[in-house]
Amino acid sequence: MDIYERIKELCKKEGISLKEMLEKNGIVQSSYYSSQQAKRFPALPDLVAIAKHFKVSLDFLITGQEKYDFPQEIRLLFAELDTLNENQKSFLMSSLQFQIDLFKKQSEKQQDF
Repeated sequence: MDIYERIKELCKKEGISLKEMLEKNGIVQSSYYSSQQAKRFPALPDLVAIAKHFKVSLDFLITGQEKYDFPQEIRLLFAELDTLNENQKSFLMSSLQFQIDLFKKQSEKQQDF
């Protein structure tokens, strides 16, 4: 499956037409279709917009495989990060790092017994 088939499949899963998706994301249809006919990748800003729209990685869009195979729940959480301001993101990252460190310490203590 090539990138254009993958994008069509993602549109189908979402229940929207390719034309709708392109319009929603400000992608010029003629540019998209000429890239497709020339068997080139879409422009990078278009790829980024498409990946964000479908909440998938560029890796998946281009290759069909995720670099990291995160569960859907985690991918949706990552997508939500775009809705936060920088202070909120910083707080969230600090909190997450604290929890990870705490879990590691608890695991180390359990292994000591």
